Amino acid sequence: INLDFLLRQQIPLSSMYPMPKKNACTADFYNGWVIDDTGALYKCWNDIGIPEKAVGNINTPDHYIYRTDLIDAYSSFDIAMYPDCEACKMLPTCLGGCPNSRLSGQNVCNNGLCIRDYLTSYIKIRYKNNDTLASADN
Repeated sequence: INLDFLLRQQIPLSSMYPMPKKNACTADFYNGWVIDDTGALYKCWNDIGIPEKAVGNINTPDHYIYRTDLIDAYSSFDIAMYPDCEACKMLPTCLGGCPNSRLSGQNVCNNGLCIRDYLTSYIKIRYKNNDTLASADN
């Protein structure tokens, strides 16, 4: 559906090409925090409003971090524990998937981010544009 939308809206597919990254999201980023309107600190956007998922509170200066276990759980993903991830060619672009989903026991693999469909469409468009440019030069 996303690919069809991009093609209909003529959004360059090259802007969708996944790039290697160092973190999956805020949850596994060392200095990544989400703060709600009460000052509660969370590691993940999906945890907002769930008091037991708060890792601290900026309004309690003496001990504003009190859930280091949850912080560790979000940031300590070990690829070696997941043979499918370790062998996957898409690992540099997904880093093992959503940390929140992984902690919840959900399937985090997004099957290559549908990269084959994007690349196939991108190559077809590039060849079409090159053929048009080549015939215009002649």
